Amino acid sequence: MLFNKLAFALLFLVGITFSKLQPRNSVSSHAYTKNVIELQTGFNKVFYTIGTDFNQVLIYCRNSKLSDVIAYFSRVHSSVSALSSRCIIGFKYHDLAFRFSNYFFQILIKLQGALIVISQYRKMIIGCRGLFVSISVHLNHIIKYMNKANVDVLGMGRYYSRHINFNLFNLLGFSLNLDAY
Repeated sequence: MLFNKLAFALLFLVGITFSKLQPRNSVSSHAYTKNVIELQTGFNKVFYTIGTDFNQVLIYCRNSKLSDVIAYFSRVHSSVSALSSRCIIGFKYHDLAFRFSNYFFQILIKLQGALIVISQYRKMIIGCRGLFVSISVHLNHIIKYMNKANVDVLGMGRYYSRHINFNLFNLLGFSLNLDAY
């Protein structure tokens, strides 16, 4: 009986000692993994949102359906907004900011495709101007978080300038500050 109590007390003390040593690494790795998954999900959602109705935007513009074009860019806005809020927490790990910086520019390339379609229709540009400004605010937040994590966003912007027409973004009301802190 006494032996069982001593064995239980010893196991209890050993368990407490290991529980104090182990969780720091496991919790931080768990948080890191959780942030990776959330950021990957956020970027995938933006890719999916921009890409799913891409052909429909052309049809909406040809048929002068401003409400449908606004609904499309509202979905893009909500997904970019959610991604921006995830980047606040996720980019506190600097290597995640580096890892997902290429994804950010891929989003800009994908968004540019939709903007090229809409740039031919003046009425659609005027109707979506407010959404474009709001989307650019969230994109600038993501740029700011990447810059705080020491990612050379301006240098990457120069590299991607072969694929991204930043003048088109400026003409449509986006103001992307690649060197913002």
